[in-house]
Amino acid sequence: MTKYTVVWLRDAEDELGRIWMDAANRRAVASAANLIDDELRTDPDLVGAHVKGTFRTLEYSPLEIIFDVRTEDRLVRVLWVRQT
Repeated sequence: MTKYTVVWLRDAEDELGRIWMDAANRRAVASAANLIDDELRTDPDLVGAHVKGTFRTLEYSPLEIIFDVRTEDRLVRVLWVRQT
C-alpha cells in the first residue's frame, strides 16, 4: 500500500465550494469529497476509470472528478469536479 498526497487545484476547489454552497444536501457533498480524498490516498492508479494518459475519473455521488496521478512524486491532483 502506497500513500499519496492529494491536492485539489484551485479551480476544482472553487467549484467544489460552489457545489457545496448550492447543494440541498451539503452533508452528501462533504461526505463524497472526503471519500474521494480517502480513496485517492492509497494506490490511486487502481481506482476509478482511465480517461487518457495519466488522467482518470472517479465518481462518488453527488460528485465526479477528473484527476491525475504522479507516481514518482506520490502526488494526486484533482483537476476538475462536477455535480452528478
